[in-house]
Amino acid sequence: MLKKSLLIIDPAGLHARPVSILTAEAIKHKSKIEIEFDNRKANLKSILSVMGLGVTPDSKIMIYVDGEDEETALSGLMEAFKVNKLAM
Repeated sequence: MLKKSLLIIDPAGLHARPVSILTAEAIKHKSKIEIEFDNRKANLKSILSVMGLGVTPDSKIMIYVDGEDEETALSGLMEAFKVNKLAM
C-alpha cells in the first residue's frame, strides 16, 4: 500500500470538475484508491463518494493506493493534481 498526503490549493476545494478529473484518472487503474478527509474515507473511483466528503480549500487529504499497479496509479493521480493545480 502506498499513501500520499496533499494540501488542497484549489480556491473552491474539491468540487465537481476536479473530482471528475481525479475519478477519470483513478478508474484507469486496477488498484483500490481511496481519499481521506476529516477522518472519513471515500472511493476515489466514485464521484459521489468523493463529493460527499466536502473537501474544502487549504485542507489536508490523504490518498491511499493498494493493488498491483499502485505505483503507476499514484503517479498518475499526483500528475492530475499537479497539472490541474488542485494540490501540492
